[in-house]
Amino acid sequence: MEDENDERIAAMQAEIDELKETVEYLRGQVDSFSSDGGSFSTSGKPITLRGVNTELEALKLRISDLKNLLTDAKLIPK
Repeated sequence: MEDENDERIAAMQAEIDELKETVEYLRGQVDSFSSDGGSFSTSGKPITLRGVNTELEALKLRISDLKNLLTDAKLIPK
C-alpha cells in the first residue's frame, strides 16, 4: 500500500514538474510579446494571446485536479 502511494506521489510530482516547465515556457512567451497586434512567433510558429490563455486555463484545471487528488489521499490538508 505504501509503495503504491509512493508511486502515485512520484507520478504526481513528475506531472507538477512538467506543469511548472510549461508555465515557465508560457511566461517566457508572454515576456517576449511584441506589440504586433496580439501575436508573436517562436521557432517560426505564430503564438496568440488566446492560445496562451487557453493553455494557462488547461494548466489551472490540471493543477486543481492534482490538488484534489492529493487532498483525497490525505497528503495535503483541505
